[in-house]
Amino acid sequence: MKEYIIINIFTLIILFFNNKKNKIYLYFLTFVFCIVLFEVIIAPFYKKENLNNHIPYCYFAISCGIFYLVFYYFSYPLKNEIYILLFSSLVFIIFVLYYYFGNSPFIFMSKIYLALLSVSAFLGVRYLKFRLNEELTIKKLYWDPYIYFTFGLLIFYTTSFPLLLFLETLIASGKLMKTYSSILKVGNIFLSLGYLGAAICIRKEAQSIG
Repeated sequence: MKEYIIINIFTLIILFFNNKKNKIYLYFLTFVFCIVLFEVIIAPFYKKENLNNHIPYCYFAISCGIFYLVFYYFSYPLKNEIYILLFSSLVFIIFVLYYYFGNSPFIFMSKIYLALLSVSAFLGVRYLKFRLNEELTIKKLYWDPYIYFTFGLLIFYTTSFPLLLFLETLIASGKLMKTYSSILKVGNIFLSLGYLGAAICIRKEAQSIG
């Protein structure tokens, strides 16, 4: 089993046994549960029944990208105009991508995921800037679940950006594709560690309140 899947299972266990429930917590719990369900059951089953599981992974990745946007929407105050602008930009980008890659569903969906991931990374940087500008102690930042989530996401974005941007070229060059896939696995580990750090902070916060 891949290392990041084991980390996500551990994260799910920590979240499941948290005795304090709120909207964001339940949303995060559902998200991690879906990740584990897909990675452990759905993806292997689909690959066994078919030649590959590329298309299911695309749908899964796009769902994760949407989760990141919603996650940051609830994480700190943002003006509605910003989200309206971002949403409009995404819609425009999707139409452009469909024009260029509509005949290749796998490439098309991977580019959509890249767009969602890019916007999420932008929101993550904004969140870090927002938190650092606040008059908070290091201790408060240390136990902020969004900090860990954001760092994990940004590291993953750094590793996955070249792969998603030049996917067509990498597919044509099998050896190069294998190299970038190995780098992407490292990014997935950091992303999963970001989930884990967020889960630990959520549990710590719940214990301090309880």
